[in-house]
Amino acid sequence: MIIRSYLLMGLDGITSIVLASTFGLGIALAAIAVFAWQGSIYAIAFLLQGSINTSMINELTIVGGILILASGLGLLEIKKISVLNLLPSLLIPIIVVPLLQLF
Repeated sequence: MIIRSYLLMGLDGITSIVLASTFGLGIALAAIAVFAWQGSIYAIAFLLQGSINTSMINELTIVGGILILASGLGLLEIKKISVLNLLPSLLIPIIVVPLLQLF
C-alpha cells in the first residue's frame, strides 16, 4: 500500500511537470497543493490503519464505487447526478460498521 501511494505521487509529479511545460507555471504551483493534499490523505490513512478493519474497507469501497459510477454517468451525459452532494455517504460505513460489530 505504501509503495502504491509513492507510485501515484510520482506519477502525479511527472504529469505535473509535463503539464507545466505545456501550460505554464500555474500547473507547477498547483503541484504543490496536490502534493500537500495527497500527503495529508496518506498521513491520515497511516495514522488510522490500526482502527480500520477489512469490513469497513469493503463497505467504503462499495460506496466509493457507486460514487465513481455516478460520476461516470454524469460525464457520459446519461444521467445528471450531483456527486458532490453524495460525498457525505462516505460517512455512513464509518458510523454503521462499528455499530454492527457491537451486536
